[in-house]
Amino acid sequence: MLVRLTPEGRRFAEGCAAEIGRRVIGLTDHLSAAQRAQLTQLATALVGVRPVSG
Repeated sequence: MLVRLTPEGRRFAEGCAAEIGRRVIGLTDHLSAAQRAQLTQLATALVGVRPVSG
């Protein structure tokens, strides 16, 4: 099944992603870099998504 977003839907999804990113940073800012990396690895494994390099 192919799904496409309208321009409005794309803007909405991008806004949601940005807000989630801000909240995650707020929840994890007390962790060390190593702890954040470990959390990222575990969360990635949990949802079965390959991390984006960069």
